[in-house]
Amino acid sequence: MYKMGESKNIEELWKDIEGFEGYYQVSNFGNVKSLEREVWNNWNKTYHKRKSVLLIQDSDRPYKSVCLSKKGKKITKNVHRLVANAFCQNVYNKREVNHIDGNKTNNFADNLEWVTSSENQKHAVDNNLQPEQYGEKNPFSKLKESDIHSIRAIRKEKGLSHQKIADMFSVDRKTIGNVLNGKTW
Repeated sequence: MYKMGESKNIEELWKDIEGFEGYYQVSNFGNVKSLEREVWNNWNKTYHKRKSVLLIQDSDRPYKSVCLSKKGKKITKNVHRLVANAFCQNVYNKREVNHIDGNKTNNFADNLEWVTSSENQKHAVDNNLQPEQYGEKNPFSKLKESDIHSIRAIRKEKGLSHQKIADMFSVDRKTIGNVLNGKTW
C-alpha cells in the first residue's frame, strides 16, 4: 500500500462518478476532477468549462469532501466514498468505508475497504483509533453506574420481575436482563 506523499510508479486512473457521468471523475489517488463541457449560466447562455482538478475541502468531520454540481443543483460528497464506489469491490453490499491505515485523509483506493458498521468499529478499537466505551462513557447508555447498583439491589432484595424494574428505570426488559446476567455493565 502506498501513502499520501509517497512517490510510486503507479498510474493514476480516473473513473466517472456514478450519477455525474460526463461531469466529474474520481481517481484511485483520491483526486476529483471536473470534465470539459458546455455549461448553462443564470442568463441562459452557455460557456465552455475546461477540465480541472477540484479543491478537496476539509469538512467539520475528519473526512475530505468535494462539492459537485449538476443542472444547477449542488451536493457535497465525501471523497473516500467516491473512491470506494469507483475502485473498491463491494460484493457483499457492505455500507461503510474503512480507512485501513486509520488516516481518514488518506483516500488512496488501496487504503479503503467496504465494511459493516461492527467491522468498522472493531477496526477502530483494535487500532486504538477509538477507545472502547463502557458504562456511562458510552454515548448510547441510558443507565448510570448508580442505577446498575440499584437494579441489582432491587432484584436481590425485592425479587421484582425484569419488567417491573425496567419500568422503574424507563428501559427495555432485555436491558435489565443483560445487566442482571452480567452481559452489560
